[in-house]
Amino acid sequence: MDITHRNNQILSARLSLRIKQSMSQGRKVFKFLKFLDEVKNIEHFLRTTKKPLLLKILITLSYVSSFFYYILDNTLWAIAMGILRYFIREYFNPNSEFFEEDEYTRWKKRKHSFSLMRNILQLIINLLKVNMSKK
Repeated sequence: MDITHRNNQILSARLSLRIKQSMSQGRKVFKFLKFLDEVKNIEHFLRTTKKPLLLKILITLSYVSSFFYYILDNTLWAIAMGILRYFIREYFNPNSEFFEEDEYTRWKKRKHSFSLMRNILQLIINLLKVNMSKK
């Protein structure tokens, strides 16, 4: 009885892990091609803004960080789903090491670095805006 209970527990744990991973990958669909919004935001911001130069540079860098975050997020999602993995191995390089776990993890860290940079820039931008509004 105890072994059956453990086996069922292991099975349910595996099932819950699969559901969690599936939901996580499913949410990525909502971020798909979001990097195009960032291109539009950069273009619109540079064309229409009349902000001080430092603020303009920081906001532009924030949009650029978001752009690279979403590009990497979409790329890593396509690799995890097997879409990009098949395409690159089939048409470009069958021995590609890009899909090895270490390389995938490095690219995931780069994606997170862009997210961190975006958040730090947004913090600085907001501090500058508060400081400018006090004057």
